[in-house]
Amino acid sequence: MSNLYLAAGKNSPEVKLNPDDGYFELSGVSLLENPTSFYENIYLAISDYGQSPKPLTSVNFKLRYFNTSSSKAILKVLIMFADLHKRLTRVKVNWYYDADDEDMHDTAKDLESISGLEFNYIAVRLE
Repeated sequence: MSNLYLAAGKNSPEVKLNPDDGYFELSGVSLLENPTSFYENIYLAISDYGQSPKPLTSVNFKLRYFNTSSSKAILKVLIMFADLHKRLTRVKVNWYYDADDEDMHDTAKDLESISGLEFNYIAVRLE
């Protein structure tokens, strides 16, 4: 499987998936009204990665903001990694959030609860 890289757009996040290192990152903003087409490539890449994952997969979220429609797509990403965690690999989720943004922290807590993955919360200054 090859790397997946999607550059950030005005309303879309930057995406990095490096299967050789077991590394996934979603950063920036996700303000997509219809996120299905954007996230479909990500779902496919995660599915491909799941055929031969590394023993440890590092999943990093560095999102400043995402809208409701994007939250469903992000949850699907998390559920896909949760499935890998149950079957094949240890998944470590790092959720970076702006130290002043309690709403993002609370939203991440909800996603953590729904996905069944344990998050490591890291308060930073996101730009």
